[in-house]
Amino acid sequence: MLVLRRAIIDDIEDTLEVAEGWAAEYLIPLGLGWSRESLGNALKRSISEEERVLFVADEEGTIIGWILGYLGGSVFDSEEVRAICVAWFVKKENRGGKAAIRLLRAFEQWSEGMGATKIITSSLQSNQPELMDKLYTKLNYKKLESLFVRSI
Repeated sequence: MLVLRRAIIDDIEDTLEVAEGWAAEYLIPLGLGWSRESLGNALKRSISEEERVLFVADEEGTIIGWILGYLGGSVFDSEEVRAICVAWFVKKENRGGKAAIRLLRAFEQWSEGMGATKIITSSLQSNQPELMDKLYTKLNYKKLESLFVRSI
């Protein structure tokens, strides 16, 4: 049975194992940096700091996916509170079910409960962009911008 819940410290190592698959599939092919230690520190902060959150999808004691985010302000409107989804991932062998949508919905509920008025999320180009655009549109998200990166 799939259970969505806020992560606890004991989930960090299992979440990092899942994250290694995410990094290999999406970050590294784009030439983006990846550090288990750096992400581990971010995951720990998401458990201990109120304005950050980490939800895990737990299937019978095994973490199969996670979503990580935080609250932030806007430089354009000091009254606006935004929830930013930093990363959202479900293991390949567990895709096609409800875990991904349920993780996003949990993040949305947390965001609303924390007073956010907007949710900002993204999808990496290596992550089937047409499929992700279709999914976000179906869930009432609007495409805001394209993000570009260049190594220097």
